[in-house]
Amino acid sequence: MLLNEIVLEELVADIKKRKIKVESLTFVYHPQEKTILINADGPPDVVLDDEYYENIFENILCCETMWLDPLTKIINTRFEAKVNVDTEGNFMHDSLDVIANYNIRSRISNLLGYLYSNLKNIVKCYASINRVKVMGYKNELSNIYFYLNINGKKVNTLLKESNINKRYLEQWLVVIDKCDREIGKQAKYSNTFRVINGKINYETRTEVVSQLFKIKKEREPVIHE
Repeated sequence: MLLNEIVLEELVADIKKRKIKVESLTFVYHPQEKTILINADGPPDVVLDDEYYENIFENILCCETMWLDPLTKIINTRFEAKVNVDTEGNFMHDSLDVIANYNIRSRISNLLGYLYSNLKNIVKCYASINRVKVMGYKNELSNIYFYLNINGKKVNTLLKESNINKRYLEQWLVVIDKCDREIGKQAKYSNTFRVINGKINYETRTEVVSQLFKIKKEREPVIHE
């Protein structure tokens, strides 16, 4: 199991103690640290019955088997998954907002081969991806973010798919390779692309331009006695 039930009971007890009416939960998965952080968000000081908190507990356990554990295998990198909660404490598993962050190590000799290996599973979710952000720093590709809205009830089915959709994956690699060549000419790079019918649409990109300004410390006036 990914989630320790004793720790989970402590989380729900804390929610109950604070009388939080949970509106959403965010699961933050860190594969390198082997941790999952759960953030419960909602207004405090709301009187709720015991059944509400039991629903919260049972739904978190349901998350693990229904979509959380499968997503760790499909995405295979750090991600955040947000699920909304109704007034009865039941989760809306059919509409998850997920952000996957692929942190690209510097000086990779075969970038496209590296990306193919790391993205070949998330391409199974091509129909649920709506945006991709590509970032670069110091003339090197640094991060690729995938933004998804996915039906958690169907994640297990995606996990079981054995075929890699090479048509979409290869199209992604073409766009990312183009970004990588652009990044080589810029100290900082941040472009966001819409994903239309599973393909990264280069023409819909939005670009961020930023500049850091250092503030000069003013000299303190000299006081003559």
